[in-house]
Amino acid sequence: MAQDPKFSQYFAAPLALNPAYTGFFDGDYRIALNTRQQWGNLGDPYNTYSVSGDVKFIQDENFTNSVFSLGLSGLFDESFNKALKSQYISASFSYYQFLDESHRFKFGLAPQVSYVSRFIDYNKLTFASQYNGSGFDASMPNFLDLKSDKTSYFDVNIGANFSASFD
Repeated sequence: MAQDPKFSQYFAAPLALNPAYTGFFDGDYRIALNTRQQWGNLGDPYNTYSVSGDVKFIQDENFTNSVFSLGLSGLFDESFNKALKSQYISASFSYYQFLDESHRFKFGLAPQVSYVSRFIDYNKLTFASQYNGSGFDASMPNFLDLKSDKTSYFDVNIGANFSASFD
C-alpha cells in the first residue's frame, strides 16, 4: 500500500513530488511530461508515465505579495506484464506569501486531492503450479481462486515549501 511509482529524475515531475511545487516556477504556466521504463531486458518492461500542468492566477495590485496557483496531474503505472495498473489523478492549489518587500523569501502551502485507482488482472500472471518443467503453461490450473480485483480511493496531501533567493 505504501509503494508509489517513482521517477529516477524526480525533480522533473514536481507535482508528484510535493503539492507545494504547484506554481513554484518562473513564468505564468508550466507543462511537464515524463516517462520511465524499467527492466525492459527481462520481458515486458515496467512503464510509468506522468503529465502535469500548473498555472499562476492573476497577480494584481491587491496580491503583489501573494501568488495563487492551480495544478492538475496524472500518474500512470503498469507493472508485472501489465497485470498491475495504477492511476493517480490529482488537483492541487497553492498559496505563496512573500515575506519581504524585495521578494527574496517566500513560503508556500498547498493541499492536494488525488483519486487513485488500482487494478490487478491475475490472468496475466504465472504461478509455480503452472510450471511444466520447461516453461510456464498458462492453460494449467493455478490452484488459486483469484479474480481480477480493482480498488479506488481518495488521497489527501498537504505540502509546504520555503524559498530564499540571493543575488
